[in-house]
Amino acid sequence: MEQSGSLESLTGPVAPSKPLTSTPEEIVRVAEQWRVYYEKVFIGNGQYLIDHSAYTFVIDREGQYSGLFPPGTPAERMMQVVAPLLP
Repeated sequence: MEQSGSLESLTGPVAPSKPLTSTPEEIVRVAEQWRVYYEKVFIGNGQYLIDHSAYTFVIDREGQYSGLFPPGTPAERMMQVVAPLLP
């Protein structure tokens, strides 16, 4: 397996993601609206990790909620939800 320091080189064939970013206040508001859990966990030496929900939200092309996949969701179930959204 080829090793690279670039995450983009590992995800090239995958559709681009659109991570959520905004002001801290807006992130709190949206996280509460979507019932997403997150917490900064300090691990020492000034370093921290972010513990967070591991759900995958499915949003259609119009920005509407179309499904939610918890960890361990079978690929067959994902296809049932995603296939009708594809062009």
